[in-house]
Amino acid sequence: MQKDECKEQQRGAVTVDILDDEINRYLETQADQYVSLPAFLKQHHLTLSEARKRVRAFWENYCKLLSRYHIRYQPLAETCEDLLAQIYQHPENPELQHLYFCVVTDNGLLQSGRETFDEKQNVRKGIQQEACVQELTEFLRQQQACAEKLHDLRAYLKKPVQPKLLDCSEEADWLYRLTIQHTFLYGSVGNSVYRKNLYALLACLNGNVQLKAVKPYLLFAVLARKTGMMQTRAYFMPNFKAVLQYQEYNILHDNGKNFNQYQSNLELYYHLRQSYLDGEGVDMALCDYCFAALSPLSEWYYLNCRPDWEIPMTLERKIQFLMPDIFPMLLSYEAYNELGEEELEQYNQQELLLWERMLDAASLFLPK
Repeated sequence: MQKDECKEQQRGAVTVDILDDEINRYLETQADQYVSLPAFLKQHHLTLSEARKRVRAFWENYCKLLSRYHIRYQPLAETCEDLLAQIYQHPENPELQHLYFCVVTDNGLLQSGRETFDEKQNVRKGIQQEACVQELTEFLRQQQACAEKLHDLRAYLKKPVQPKLLDCSEEADWLYRLTIQHTFLYGSVGNSVYRKNLYALLACLNGNVQLKAVKPYLLFAVLARKTGMMQTRAYFMPNFKAVLQYQEYNILHDNGKNFNQYQSNLELYYHLRQSYLDGEGVDMALCDYCFAALSPLSEWYYLNCRPDWEIPMTLERKIQFLMPDIFPMLLSYEAYNELGEEELEQYNQQELLLWERMLDAASLFLPK
């Protein structure tokens, strides 16, 4: 056996071992998280009869909306195509948004038909899916409200801002000590220019109601985007309107430095967020929206890190969190097993394309 083949075989064995370990951990986690149906119903303050009625009403409303907008019930690919056509025309329609959330969170229940609803497992699935749809709806409404606030703030900043310069010595000292702990700001240690600029920036934010509402985000964005200016240019004051525009980062390629910097940037926002969570006059929902919407750093985090911090996410990422792994499954398991290799690859590509198109459509729900 050739050396390269030996390495390949060893690599394969390691991969299988890792995969087995991950499967075992997953099964253990699922076992730990399992809740019996009686306990599940008790958590939701429902009897089995009430839960069945609720799931049935959820499905009937789904079917009614499909009919109202002339969307085919089955197969899934046609349901998605019809729904997308409607969303492209009327993205602001809350009923279409509800249908969209139903489709992307469906684990097969909505397409399975009324006759399966009385099955106890499907009662559980129906209540869980209804909760997912509600969670996404509430998240969308919050995102829409924040998008409007951001639009208004940008309009406000078109005119010169003249804040009341308030004394903030104690807060500035604390903020200085907090920020210099982060890797990308090590150059600020003992830097008098940085310290004075930080004080002036904080005084400006505290002296204006509109800016104070997004203080944690603006502090983060200025320090992350204008690090050099804050450290070297005396009397530097950023253009807040510019800071509230989208900032691109290369999140798909690690050049040996940028990923470390992204991690440090994220840590700074996380610490600022925790520190100002109950801050007077701070709109943390708007700060979180700006963080997720105005750069790809949030997406980098969810692509590359174990998501154990409360890092704000976009609507698309929130949908992916609640979307079943099988979506969009275009055929039954039995049908997939009968496919040849080329046919299977074709269906995989079709599913990937449909998955991408459905996710892209979510962005239409938010004002531009």
